[in-house]
Amino acid sequence: MWASKHDNREVEYAGLNMCLELITNIAETDPSTSNAFFQQFFIPILQDVFFVLTDTDHKAGFKSQSMLLSRMFYFVEPADGTRPKIQGPIYQPDQAPAGTGNKEFLGGFVANLLQNAFPNLQP
Repeated sequence: MWASKHDNREVEYAGLNMCLELITNIAETDPSTSNAFFQQFFIPILQDVFFVLTDTDHKAGFKSQSMLLSRMFYFVEPADGTRPKIQGPIYQPDQAPAGTGNKEFLGGFVANLLQNAFPNLQP
């Protein structure tokens, strides 16, 4: 994720693509490994991607940033109706009540993230 925040466009692009490849490969591995990885790293990756997405110095990486976000959202709630790749929670136990669905948590988390970044947004 450090590379995604780099000022050099090639380094930023390479970092975002490596992250995209990593999460895609992890999502295809066994569920216990995948669930443990995404519970630990889904939210930090999401926060870092939104950081660079909203930073004017990183406009050139918009396509890669968008692809990474799209893939992350797809892993939680596929638009094609297939079973989500992430079966375990994407959040730590202290971030949401037990039994909260990933889709609900992600929706609320992203809404809160955007409202904090852009105070002019209304719920």
